[in-house]
Amino acid sequence: MSAPLSDEPLEGFASQLLRGEVVNAQDGEGSRFRDIDGIVLFVDIVDSTSMTDAVAATGPDGAERLGDVLNDYFSHVINVVSAHGGDVVSIDGDAVIALWRADGSTSAHAISAARAAMALRDIDHCWPVQPPASLRHRVTLAAGKFTSVVLSGAGDRRFHVLAGEPLRTIGAILHQGEPGEVIVDGVTAHMLSEAAALQPIHAPVKTGIEPRGSTP
Repeated sequence: MSAPLSDEPLEGFASQLLRGEVVNAQDGEGSRFRDIDGIVLFVDIVDSTSMTDAVAATGPDGAERLGDVLNDYFSHVINVVSAHGGDVVSIDGDAVIALWRADGSTSAHAISAARAAMALRDIDHCWPVQPPASLRHRVTLAAGKFTSVVLSGAGDRRFHVLAGEPLRTIGAILHQGEPGEVIVDGVTAHMLSEAAALQPIHAPVKTGIEPRGSTP
């Protein structure tokens, strides 16, 4: 029998969720699926493709300056998520997915995620062009049941993804708000109803958060 794996070598390089999957993996185990209740924060940079082209056109050092800006930006998002108890599950292109697992029957995890979302509304990053253009992003929250999926590939490779209906909901409501607004689905709105002022926006599945006091 092999000794239990430790997640210490992965700390700082992988999400808490993935580290847990590694620790709990069984020898020879192939693909596996595990359900998780929680809430996801999705942060997506606006107009990243066109702005990347604009930065590239500024000179031969454009790629380096762009890399510095994006590294600072993603570090900021990760720090905000971590400070509010969240787990950055993935950075996919120009988007960040962070997870807060459900805390029993309370809405504490939703409030923590909402506070992180509010902290991310107003960012202080600019694209390295002249004149400087503000880096903007969309912030969306959706709650429900997720599935942590470990897929077994060729050559004994493994791939980890987070799936579930709330992520499809995010895809449906993401662009219904403006950059700088926090958009939430109906489940999240229900959990935050006593902690934040919510404003319905067009579709009934979506609401926007306005702070009650300083933060939700």
